[in-house]
Amino acid sequence: MQVTTDLTLVGEENMLSRTVYHFKGEGKTVKIKSAGGGTRTVTYPDMEIWVDKKTGLLLKQKHQDQYYDWETTVTKIDFPSNFPTNTFKLSLPKRVKVVDAED
Repeated sequence: MQVTTDLTLVGEENMLSRTVYHFKGEGKTVKIKSAGGGTRTVTYPDMEIWVDKKTGLLLKQKHQDQYYDWETTVTKIDFPSNFPTNTFKLSLPKRVKVVDAED
């Protein structure tokens, strides 16, 4: 995000009975390499985001540029106190080969 946006902390706010960090960002204009080998100029949208202080979850975001405005807001969320032990267990089919992303 630092490449595309100048981000500033507006402050802490309350949302869904939770403390959130409110950030405002101004989109940067940068030159990027295009597939054909040249470069092109891209202007990223201005944005605002609200991030849950305790969990780091994104609870609200707004984007605005010369073509469109859009907003996404979480209106209800439950945080279980304990997850069952198998919540994050991954069961892969036998023929799946797991490889390291570094390889």
